[in-house]
Amino acid sequence: MSDFAFIKRILAFTAIIIFGVSVWAQSAPKCDTALFEKTSSISAPQEAISDAKIANVLTETIETQGNYTSRYVVNGAEAMEIGQRWLGDAYTQIGKANSGVFVSADGKRRFRIDGNSLMGTHSPYKPHIHLELVNPVTTVVISNNHILLAE
Repeated sequence: MSDFAFIKRILAFTAIIIFGVSVWAQSAPKCDTALFEKTSSISAPQEAISDAKIANVLTETIETQGNYTSRYVVNGAEAMEIGQRWLGDAYTQIGKANSGVFVSADGKRRFRIDGNSLMGTHSPYKPHIHLELVNPVTTVVISNNHILLAE
């Protein structure tokens, strides 16, 4: 299972806890597909992706410094697309296996979709993902954008 497929499963599991959605009838085998796909007689709706919203989130992350919450709210499909666009093709997962923390090949961008963020156990205390802009030499985080997930 790819790292992003695992993260999609975490998102689906989080949906059970937060929204009461039956994840056992849902699957996310590839990172380039919608968050939920039909795998049985029960299916979840396909989520629309707004390219304009994704572009705005990426721009906001580049232009804003510090630790902040995005003015945009994204769905699961948009969250995965944002992560892929932010990281580019040659990314790696860092930390423990299935940590949900990914870094771009140049070390300048991180995408965090870890369990604590998905559960909203830290600020802003709602389910979210992170985009981080990092100084690759010092590893100091320049921008930490918390992007809320739509309910």
